[in-house]
Amino acid sequence: LPPCVNRSELGFSADDGGLRVGLDAVSGVPDAVRHAIVAGRPYAGLSDLRGRVPIGPEALSALVRVGAFDFTGKSRPELFLE
Repeated sequence: LPPCVNRSELGFSADDGGLRVGLDAVSGVPDAVRHAIVAGRPYAGLSDLRGRVPIGPEALSALVRVGAFDFTGKSRPELFLE
């Protein structure tokens, strides 16, 4: 399963009968940001995470690219515009 800001642990983990990619596997996201994401859960969406986690544009872009905000139901192009 793809990484998710609400469901992924730092490492790979079992989730919904599958294997969820951990946030550590997302290149371009600093360790401190990954830990802050896990500690601040849950998030309603991208803007909620941005308001509560100090994250730069490169790390945010990396998370959108790998599908970590797919739970919102918005397309990745929509998320990039947000």
